[in-house]
Amino acid sequence: MLLSGVSFAVIEGGLVTAIASAVVVLIAGLKVRLIMVYFMELKSVPRNWQVMYTVWIIAASALLMIGNVVAMVKG
Repeated sequence: MLLSGVSFAVIEGGLVTAIASAVVVLIAGLKVRLIMVYFMELKSVPRNWQVMYTVWIIAASALLMIGNVVAMVKG
């Protein structure tokens, strides 16, 4: 809940769009990781699966941020 509040505050606080969107994507990635570890019980699976899911979260977040930057440059 705290992370959702921080995301809202960043967007509504008027930070530069690129910085605000990067912060929101990073917070979303952190929330996904927390859900995977505690709700989906990822902490009880073998270590290589944990690493794979973490790399997937990082890659997905990076692609979202790169796409946002490309869109802002073209836009």
